[in-house]
Amino acid sequence: MLEFLTKGGLEICLNYINGPLLPLRIKACSLVAEVSQNNPSAQDMAFKCGLLPSLLNLTDTEKELKSAMSAISAIVRGHEEAFMFFAHNGGQQFILKGLQAESEDTVKKFAFFLISGYANCPDERSDLRAVGVVPMLLRKIDEAVKEKQEILLGFLLEALINMMDDDNKAFEECQSPQNKLRQNLRICKEIYPAEEFSNVTDHADKLINTLFNGTVEDETSIEHSAST
Repeated sequence: MLEFLTKGGLEICLNYINGPLLPLRIKACSLVAEVSQNNPSAQDMAFKCGLLPSLLNLTDTEKELKSAMSAISAIVRGHEEAFMFFAHNGGQQFILKGLQAESEDTVKKFAFFLISGYANCPDERSDLRAVGVVPMLLRKIDEAVKEKQEILLGFLLEALINMMDDDNKAFEECQSPQNKLRQNLRICKEIYPAEEFSNVTDHADKLINTLFNGTVEDETSIEHSAST
């Protein structure tokens, strides 16, 4: 790996990433992710050779989005300068694009990055909320509930928790009936037993307690129950 780095391997990857052939772009992204993961020296070299701007442009297909996210995550995780470049140079739009993907695996990868990459970055989380990440997560949660994608659902619920902070607008978006979060959390409690699906139910319980005073019943249901 050292020889790959010192003899211009990352620069060659950059040329392929900027090239016209999709399979080579995908392969180059995979190689960047492999050599940069948990390797501070490689992360620094990848950042300094200009890979991030090119990776952020790989949004034409879901395969590119997923592969680019793998490479970006490997470069920026634990590398503050690289992460800040990503966050302030198109990273928000890139994340929104990835969350809109049809592929469960692609959406899962982007949701995981919201959990791990933004854990200690409140200002950057605020920037993401400003471009609509909370409504996007709520939409994908609704889709995951309908499709019974319990693994993806766990990632999305945790990402939503991490993105909310104490932001009033985020709370209002989550509590809005049109976004169906309360309804979807009720469904989660009904179809995912805690002993089998703790990754879903633990996050659902936290959202229920934070947003809905510990109950998934809406006011109409509560009033009806009280009158019968």
